Amino acid sequence: MSSIITLPKDVTPVYLEISQWHGKRVLKSEYLELDYELDKELAHLGNVSMIKPELLKKFRNLSNTAVAALSKYGVRFGDGFIVPNVKHAEVMSQLKKVQEEWYETKAEIISRYQIHLLRWASEAEAKRKGFGQIIKDNAFSVDYIDSQIQFEIRTAQDMVSGLEKTLIDEVAERFTDKQEQLIKRKHEKGHFAINRRDLIVLRDVQDKLLVNAMLSDKALPLVDFIEAILEKVPDDLKESLSNEFCDDYVQAISMLAKPQLIFGMSNVKPKDDSQGSLLPNAPLNVIQQPSLSAETETTSNTDIPQIEEISVEETPSKEIQEVEETDTNNDDSHDAFSILDDF
Repeated sequence: MSSIITLPKDVTPVYLEISQWHGKRVLKSEYLELDYELDKELAHLGNVSMIKPELLKKFRNLSNTAVAALSKYGVRFGDGFIVPNVKHAEVMSQLKKVQEEWYETKAEIISRYQIHLLRWASEAEAKRKGFGQIIKDNAFSVDYIDSQIQFEIRTAQDMVSGLEKTLIDEVAERFTDKQEQLIKRKHEKGHFAINRRDLIVLRDVQDKLLVNAMLSDKALPLVDFIEAILEKVPDDLKESLSNEFCDDYVQAISMLAKPQLIFGMSNVKPKDDSQGSLLPNAPLNVIQQPSLSAETETTSNTDIPQIEEISVEETPSKEIQEVEETDTNNDDSHDAFSILDDF
């Protein structure tokens, strides 16, 4: 089957890559001075605004303006639009004006972020006592905000060239989800309780990387890294997983959730290193040296908010958050996992 796609004559594909910062975090029970967590099946508290919502409305308006400009003459084509060449220059001119205004607005918000933050904290405190401090304690970092507010105009060639990054990002997302699942299990059971069902994510991602190896030269090294972990799994299904293997598994998940660190990629949106990290001091040379050893030294960590979505639950700004060191207790079954006792 031919992989060549023939487009109609005299048209050009145009794609928009727009991401917005919503400036919200999950509203926790303790913010309302409740001494218990609500059952999510029963009710959901919603979100708390970490900056005055009015400041972010312009981004939504600009995004709608850009889509309207494309829709006027263009036709939906996948995630983009097919634009007739006779109107291409006109549409691109409109999009570039929107893009320019977008980044001017972004620069204004970032340059005055501390002022905006403190003003909103003051307003919040006036509306409800204690919320001003909550906002300051959970403020987003400037780097994170900068990474989230993006407006890019792409061609079909750009989209093809970006497939490598998309593949690696999808790998990171899959293992980030697994990381959060392990953290939740740690909360509920007191330890990670690694079992053979936890191996499914490794095999699934390994298969995906193998069949898409033509998209990225980073795929096969990741496949080898995953295989080095899977080779340590006992063949006998009745044999339990050793503590040593569980250590290696947790470390592998921690590394695979941030493959951009492994490969030194600079174009992946930044996250605070403390966010959901299972073993934050894991070595970065694991691709060259697949043999892993988990950190056994007990460390302390800052409180990590539960993640609902990436634009909501990034780790608070290190510039504003006051780090409180807490003593941790060793886990009876997995001593190396004691770093999560304060989660």
